[in-house]
Amino acid sequence: MMGEKLKEIYKVTTKKAGFIGRMKLAEKTGIPSVKAAESEDSDEVIKKFKEAATEIIGKNIDEFLEK
Repeated sequence: MMGEKLKEIYKVTTKKAGFIGRMKLAEKTGIPSVKAAESEDSDEVIKKFKEAATEIIGKNIDEFLEK
């Protein structure tokens, strides 16, 4: 599915870091949440999102994501 993992990362980041965290994720990844839903869930993009989200929330985001 297109963008399912990216949307999930956005959702968790927003829940943990609020709107500011969401904006930081868009800034760091270059992909706003609206575009994330339309983007391909490639390993490279998911890795970039996870690294940015982990930095933003200060904890490894993997522990908050569904497997």
